[in-house]
Amino acid sequence: MHWATTRAPADEALTILAIDHRGLFETLIDSGGGDEDRVATFKDLASQAMERTAAGDRACGLLLDGRFGARALAQSADAPYWIGRPIEISGSRPLRFEGGADVAITLRSWPRPHAVKCNLRYHPDDPADLRAEQDAQLLRLFDATRGTGHELLLEIIAAPYGPVAHDTVARVMAHVYALGIYPDWWKLEATDDPAAWAAIEAVIADADPWCRGVVVLGAESSPAHLARSFAAAAPRRIVKGFAVGRAIWHDVAQQWFTGMIDDETALVRLTANFAQMVATWREARSRALAPCG
Repeated sequence: MHWATTRAPADEALTILAIDHRGLFETLIDSGGGDEDRVATFKDLASQAMERTAAGDRACGLLLDGRFGARALAQSADAPYWIGRPIEISGSRPLRFEGGADVAITLRSWPRPHAVKCNLRYHPDDPADLRAEQDAQLLRLFDATRGTGHELLLEIIAAPYGPVAHDTVARVMAHVYALGIYPDWWKLEATDDPAAWAAIEAVIADADPWCRGVVVLGAESSPAHLARSFAAAAPRRIVKGFAVGRAIWHDVAQQWFTGMIDDETALVRLTANFAQMVATWREARSRALAPCG
């Protein structure tokens, strides 16, 4: 309660352009499709697209990594937008941290306003030894974020690791709370199942009424699936918006890295795609919360 009531106020909406991906771009570099500086330039363009769309609106934000996105992070240092950074080694399962095992040392070098995003690849039916190792890492991370004063955004990826029912993600969340871990934000897989969002909301209401909220992640979802997921999630007030990446920039990246389009064309298309995603969420929210009759 002390933490929740003394942290900075939060906006009621959060629409995030996620371009903290590293594995996809590492593969691109390994295949000869680009180099680190070219990846950094593309992330600069994505950051500029978010700022063009936001035009000072604090409800917009970025997820950026410190490797390919370091330049964009520096350029965003004085901007009013929400910024999150990944702490996990991309794709790690069990969870491993960038910068070494002592995650608190890594976080001490991060600006205080930057939220710590952790991608947790976790299914409630995972083997006990795997769950125990992941739990220990999560506890280490939570202690570090509280010690350094950073907010924690915990991303749950369950679908690739076992059957997913309406309560699968909610079960993972309940387990995290039972460990004594209270993420400020949750980043959860897109689903068009209203029962899944009801279960998620119920877990948060029971365990942490001071939670900042939930943002919907895109992963490999199509814009159409995301629109259906937004419609299912929008009636739940705990859901504040989205943190979507590939649905916004993947096709643009393919064309830009192969030289089919130039910087300005890429920037225009990224801006349009992000603006459309923001509009889709806001329309879903408006419809869901409009008074009946």
